Amino acid sequence: EGSLSLKDLRGSVVLLFFGFTSCPDVCPISLATISHAFSFLTDDELNSSRSLFISLDPERDTLERLKKFTGYFHPNIIGVTGTMTELGKVADIYDVKFEKKESPDSALGYVIYHSSKIFVIDPQGKLQKTFPHNIDSQLLVQQIKSLLKRNQL
Repeated sequence: EGSLSLKDLRGSVVLLFFGFTSCPDVCPISLATISHAFSFLTDDELNSSRSLFISLDPERDTLERLKKFTGYFHPNIIGVTGTMTELGKVADIYDVKFEKKESPDSALGYVIYHSSKIFVIDPQGKLQKTFPHNIDSQLLVQQIKSLLKRNQL
C-alpha cells in the first residue's frame, strides 16, 4: 500500500515488532500479545494506537501476505517490509539483530533468527520502552494508556 514511516504515525503510540510471517512461534505470540492488549483499549485509545509488524523476509513476505497475516490478529497491526538495505537500517536503529540461515530440514528452506522485543514508541516518535514478546498484555495496556494520557496533557 505504498510507503509508511513512523512520522506518519506521530500522535499515536506505536508498538514495533520485527519478524516474518513464516515464523513458527515467536511472531504469532507477539502479535497475539499486542492484539490482546489492544482489546482492552477504548475506541479513542485504539484510534491513537498502532502496531507495525516489520517483516525481515521481503523475499517471501509480500504486502498482500503481510496484510493477510496481521489481519488474523488485529486491524491496528500493520505489516510492512522493504529492501534488505532499508530493513538493515531500521533494525540498526533499534539494535535488532537478524540473520537468515539455510534450514535444509525445514519445508521453508531457510529461517530467520531475530530479536524478539516489542518496542514501544511514544506519540512524539521516541522509543520509550522495550518488552519481551511474551509479556503479560496488561503491562502493555498500562504502558499505552499512560503514554496516551501524557500526550493529552
